[in-house]
Amino acid sequence: FTAEAIALITASAWYFSPATQHVPHALNPSEAASDRASPLIAAPVESAHSPGPAPGQPQAWAGARTPKPAPTAVPSTDPGASAGKVAAAERPGPALDEPWLSRPPVAAAILVDRHLHKNGGSTFRDVLLRNEQLGVCQYWGYWQTTPGWSSIMSEISRSITNATRRPWLCLEAHASGTTAPFMPIFLRDMVKLRATAAAAHSPLRVVVVTRVREPLSYYLSFYKWKVAGLQRAVAEKRSRGNYGTDFGSWAPHNLQVSGLLYGDTDSFAGDLRGVARRAAKNFQQEDMDRLVQALGRFDVVAPLEYFDEHLLLISDLTGLPHLTYKHVTPPQIGIPKGERLTDAAVCPNMTSCRALVRRIAPWDHELYERTKSAFRALLESQSPSFHRRLALFREAKQNPRRSKASSRPVCCTRTTKCLDKKAKVWLARPPDCVPGWPQLRELVISDRGGGCCTSPAGMSSPRRLTSTAAPRPASTRKGTSGAGPVDAIGSSTDVAILGPAPHELHKARSGKTPSATLRLAPVRPWASSVPVHSSGAARR
Repeated sequence: FTAEAIALITASAWYFSPATQHVPHALNPSEAASDRASPLIAAPVESAHSPGPAPGQPQAWAGARTPKPAPTAVPSTDPGASAGKVAAAERPGPALDEPWLSRPPVAAAILVDRHLHKNGGSTFRDVLLRNEQLGVCQYWGYWQTTPGWSSIMSEISRSITNATRRPWLCLEAHASGTTAPFMPIFLRDMVKLRATAAAAHSPLRVVVVTRVREPLSYYLSFYKWKVAGLQRAVAEKRSRGNYGTDFGSWAPHNLQVSGLLYGDTDSFAGDLRGVARRAAKNFQQEDMDRLVQALGRFDVVAPLEYFDEHLLLISDLTGLPHLTYKHVTPPQIGIPKGERLTDAAVCPNMTSCRALVRRIAPWDHELYERTKSAFRALLESQSPSFHRRLALFREAKQNPRRSKASSRPVCCTRTTKCLDKKAKVWLARPPDCVPGWPQLRELVISDRGGGCCTSPAGMSSPRRLTSTAAPRPASTRKGTSGAGPVDAIGSSTDVAILGPAPHELHKARSGKTPSATLRLAPVRPWASSVPVHSSGAARR
């Protein structure tokens, strides 16, 4: 079998195997009870068996209706917290210094972004990395391996009642082959963790978010970013494969819904002869029902054009303080420097292209329309204060000098290599202001491997791992994007790139970007007795 076929067969096994029962909407009775016990879950439909979210909690994905929140400011949705416990559930600190913020950071949180290609994930990553530099959270990305995920979730669950161990993770779960089991495994674990935190009256808040894009815009963006250059390489005999010769001959069926439900988006957009392409073409109502059920467990599902609004909702849930951003435009892979493909260049007849995408991606259109309708209803239900804060946020985004973010104390100033996996040596440690505890920090670094956010004071002499487990070698995959490591279409291995993204490196060399914003597979923990996980182990 090709790697593409293996990925598809494995994903199908996760979803349809009665032995594992990993299908989100087919949880076993105990999991279903835990699911309903969580006040943080935004159910797709309201019924006696699937209650809506806690009063006042934003819900971006809904069925027939979206409940209106309480007319007051966004209340705490910490599991088991009453109105009198809100202050205790928030991290101590100075008063809010931005007028668009509604709360300080909560005491403990796991903010999970399901990053689908070309849906604003690179820009959102920059927001997460900036909050890491400010000491708000610990970044965990670009992806998560299944062994690493299991170890970290176990570590957090063991510490759920420990008041001295409060995790604050900013997690980027990229829709690559490594995180293909996100819906059947990772999301299920998030649901369980919510219920565990609620039962233990823990302040831990688990927030899962994602974005969807208008289908034609999504297809064009994906094609310009990754496929056009690959087609050129094949035409010039620099690469092999069958990816079509233009936009129309490449465009796969139901690309966005397939990537969200099954992960590994590249396999569905790969070689025209691939098994995954046939599976995307055969996407059925049953698959859509499964996707809707899974998205019902997300906290915010937003159309990409409502990026600012979804940021503010996320901040209202978690207290994430640094929201201002600059749009990140990754380079187009395989396109010569200085050339930038436009929509008109790849699709001269936009009416024809729109008709094509509507014909081949009906489920993508249904997903987008449902998401847009639900999100607009959610915004209409917000109080006037939310819209005033949104206007202030947009004004500050246009005038960065008016934001106080640049004057905040910085926790870590640069991203550097902190773990030499080959030599099993730790080279640096993050400062004490990084949230979490040593074992958790090291597990995150071990899973991703590579860099950590640190400061000159955090550098130390090399320290060998006390663990006797030798690190497994990270596999590599060709190709990079401005967003970081990238999956080459049709490839079967992962990439482990330790260094700033290419577009950031160019800016740094030209003096346009401070080194503090460069990323090196950003993560940043420190301990000594935890085995090291490779970034490519057991990915499928």
